[in-house]
Amino acid sequence: MDGWYLSLIPVPFRYETDANQWCTDQGLPSSSCFARRFAPPVSGLDNQSCNSDNYCVGIAAAHWVNGVLYVSYTVEGFDPQNTGVAGDYHVHFFFSTQDPNTVGVPDSGIWYVWDRADGSGDLVFDGIDDANAAGYGYADGADICITRALHNHELADPFYYYCAPLQALSASGGG
Repeated sequence: MDGWYLSLIPVPFRYETDANQWCTDQGLPSSSCFARRFAPPVSGLDNQSCNSDNYCVGIAAAHWVNGVLYVSYTVEGFDPQNTGVAGDYHVHFFFSTQDPNTVGVPDSGIWYVWDRADGSGDLVFDGIDDANAAGYGYADGADICITRALHNHELADPFYYYCAPLQALSASGGG
């Protein structure tokens, strides 16, 4: 073999097993159709916000797919864990319709708590869909944002958060 061709099918799957099952369901042999994960590098991104202690949060990509918001996010200096144990950190996702200073306890903003375990070990957020987006403050034209939170949901760094533009849900075929 002097080379090969790669075909990418624009059908997203959260898990490798689901993607491989799709190949099987299509009658394609596992030797020629198989899942491979593609993810952006974590460090050195311009699309992140870091505090003076080098704790960083960022968003590599954000897209609505079949009415579900998928966000590939990045962190540096901590591993997001929502254990409730002092010293652990996790992330809060929120829309730019919210004041960033209010997306943690004890304030009144609307946020979504997330950690690595929620993403099945990956830094992927998929907790918002077209059915619950408005309840989390989504409106067409809003950006999706991320910030770091303490074990008790207080903001770790109220002035350090990152927001990324997001295609309108109404333009994506959902909602």
